[in-house]
Amino acid sequence: ITLEVHQIDGASSKSLPFPSHALFNSPMAWSPDSRAIDYISDLKGVSNIWALPVDGGQPKQITDFKSGQIFNFAWSPGGDLAISKGTQSRDVILISNFRGTGAQ
Repeated sequence: ITLEVHQIDGASSKSLPFPSHALFNSPMAWSPDSRAIDYISDLKGVSNIWALPVDGGQPKQITDFKSGQIFNFAWSPGGDLAISKGTQSRDVILISNFRGTGAQ
């Protein structure tokens, strides 16, 4: 499976290999610095958020939860990460001043 990234003006496009550990039907979002596409993985049976660099390279794990499931996540314009996580989708976590975003 590949992920297609296209510029709005249509000038170029890029195919990225979609990591096999990514949850295909889960949310994805651009990292705050726009250098990666962030996604949810349940590698090792626990949900965490990973970043797939758009310029190539290996995915990077950006959260390190030890249990639970991530249902959804979103970045604020200021770089704060909001996560709906737990055993039910009503649990919510806000991580302020998060600095582990995107491909570094």
